[in-house]
Amino acid sequence: MEKSTIITVTLLVIFWFTHSLNAEVYYVAASGDDLNAGTSPSEPWRYCPGMPEWSGSGTLRPGDTVYFNSGDTWESALQPAVLQVTGGVYYNGSHWGDGERATFRATADLNRSVIAVLKDDPDIPTTMSGFDVDANETVTTGIGINHPQMENPLTGAVKRIENCIVRNVLSNAAQGTYKYGIVASNYAAQYHVKNVEILDCKVYNISRGAINLYPGNDVPQNRLENVLVRGNEAWATGLDENYRGSVIGVKNHVVNAVVEYNYIHNPVRGIGLGISNHPEPGFTGPQNLIVRHNIIAHSKHAGIYIQDGGDKSISIYGNIVHNNAYHGLILAQNLTGALSVEIYNNTFIDNYPQQQWGEQVRFLCREATISKLEFSNNIVFSSSITRALLDEHNLLTSHSNNLYYKVPEGTLVMAGGVNYTASDIREWEASAVTADPQFKDLSDPPQGFTGEYQADLRPKGEGFNITYQSPARDNGVALERTYSSSINSAERPFGEGWDIGAFEYAKPVSVMRSPPQFLQEDNGGRLLKNLNEINDFINSYSGEVLVVEIYDISGRLIVQFSTKNNEFFDGILSRNNYSQSPGRLYIARIYNRNTHIMGQFMFAP
Repeated sequence: MEKSTIITVTLLVIFWFTHSLNAEVYYVAASGDDLNAGTSPSEPWRYCPGMPEWSGSGTLRPGDTVYFNSGDTWESALQPAVLQVTGGVYYNGSHWGDGERATFRATADLNRSVIAVLKDDPDIPTTMSGFDVDANETVTTGIGINHPQMENPLTGAVKRIENCIVRNVLSNAAQGTYKYGIVASNYAAQYHVKNVEILDCKVYNISRGAINLYPGNDVPQNRLENVLVRGNEAWATGLDENYRGSVIGVKNHVVNAVVEYNYIHNPVRGIGLGISNHPEPGFTGPQNLIVRHNIIAHSKHAGIYIQDGGDKSISIYGNIVHNNAYHGLILAQNLTGALSVEIYNNTFIDNYPQQQWGEQVRFLCREATISKLEFSNNIVFSSSITRALLDEHNLLTSHSNNLYYKVPEGTLVMAGGVNYTASDIREWEASAVTADPQFKDLSDPPQGFTGEYQADLRPKGEGFNITYQSPARDNGVALERTYSSSINSAERPFGEGWDIGAFEYAKPVSVMRSPPQFLQEDNGGRLLKNLNEINDFINSYSGEVLVVEIYDISGRLIVQFSTKNNEFFDGILSRNNYSQSPGRLYIARIYNRNTHIMGQFMFAP
C-alpha cells in the first residue's frame, strides 16, 4: 500500500472514531419537555431542533441519533415543515416506544413538506426511518428533498428515506398546486442533488406521483445523480383529476438511477412508471437508468411509458408488467434525441386487453436517433385478441429468443407493415417461441414481494413463474452477466441456459431448520473445506449441471444457483457479502439436476 493511501485511511479512521465519541442519542416524546436534556428515555424532549415548535437550546450535529416515540403523533400547522432535518443525523420513528411508528401530520398547507430535507453532511448519511408521514389532505408534499424550496446543493453523503409510510397528499394542477408523495428535485442549476435512497416505503392516496425523481424544468443544467429506489409499494396515486403522470416518475437529467423491486399498482389515474423530460430545447432525459425486477400492474394507462425529446439511455429487465389498461411498454412517437434502450427478460401479461388492434409492446419512436433498441428473452402473453408487439417502422436494432403467445389465433407481431402469426413469425425472428409458457397459475398474480434482498427476495405469489415443463425454460439467449439476476433471486443461468421471462426457474428452496446432521459426521474427510476443495469437487462432475445452495451456520439460505465450472462458482461468491467475511462458517449443499445431494461441506471464506 502506498504511503498516501495509508495516510488517507488513517485520517478516515481518526475522523470516524472522533466523531463517534462526540455523537449523542436523543429521545422525543409527546410527554417530554424541551428543557430536558433529551438524552434519556425517561427525560425526553417534546420536540427537536428543526421542528417549528422547538423551544429548547440544544442543537443537533452530524452523527447524532434522534428517536421519536413510536406511539406518539406530532401535528403542526406552522411553517415551513413539521420537521426540517439536520444533515448527517439519523431520525427514527419505530425503534423506541410503544407503537408501530411515530406520526408526523400536517394540519394546514405547508410551503415545504411534512419532512423537508434541505441539508446533508459531506461524510455522514442523513436518514429518516420508520415514520408515518401524513399530509392529512392538505396541499403539502410528504417528503421533499430540495423541493419545493432549497438552500444548498445536496451532494454529500447519502440522503436515505426508509421504511416510511407517506399518505394523503392533496393538490390540484388546475389551481396551480403540485404536490407529491416523495420527491427529489432541484432548481436554478446550482442546487444539484446526489446520493439518494428511497427504500421499503409505502406511498398512497397522493394527488400526483408517489415517488418522483424530478430535476426542475427551469433550466436544462439541473441534475439528480446516484439514486436508488428499492422495495417500495405505491398505489392510489393520481387523485387530481387533471393529472396524467406516473406512480413513479423519472424526469429530466437523472443520472445513474436504479428502480428495482418495487410494487407499482392501481393508480386512480395515470401511468405505472413514466420516463420523460421537459419538452423545451436543451433538456435531456435520464442517463444510465436501470429499471429491473419491479411489478407494475393495473395502471389506468400504460405500464411503462417513455416519451419526450432529449437523450436517454435505459435498461429495462426482469420486470413483471401485467393487466395495465394500455400498453405494457410503449416508446412514444414524440421521442427524439439519442436513444439507447435494452429490454430483456421481462414478462408482459394481458396488457391492453381485448384490443384487436392494440398491442402489449409498441415502438413508435422513429424521430429518435437510435443507437440500441434490443428486445430479447421476453415473454409476451395474452389471453385475449391483443397483439404481442408492434414495430411498424422496423426500429428494433435486434430481437431474439422471445416467447409470443396468445390464446386465440391471429396476429402476434406486426413489424414493418407485415403481420406475423405463430405459423410464420420465425421469418421475422428465427429464435421466437410461440408455445404456451405454462405459468404456474395465472389466477395467482404477484401481490408485492417477500423475502430478503440479496437472499431470497421474490414475488409474493408465484403464479406467473414458469414450470419445469415450460418452453421458456433454458431457451433464452445468454446475455452479459450484468443482466443475470432474476425477479425471484435465482442467478441466471440456473439450468442449461437462460430462461425467458422475469423468473429463472430454480429448484424449490429447501429449508434447513437446524444445522444438518453431516456437521456431526466425518463426510469422508475433514468437515471444513476451503473454496479450492469445493471447486475441485464441482469440477469432478465435468460438464454436468449442479445446483449449489449456500447457507449460514444457522441454516438460513443465502444464495442458490447452478454451475458447470468453478469460475462461475467463484463469481457468485465474490458478489455476496459472506465472501467478504473471512473466518465465518458457511454450508455448501450441492445437488444434481435430479435434486440428489452430491455433497455437503462447511467452508470459511
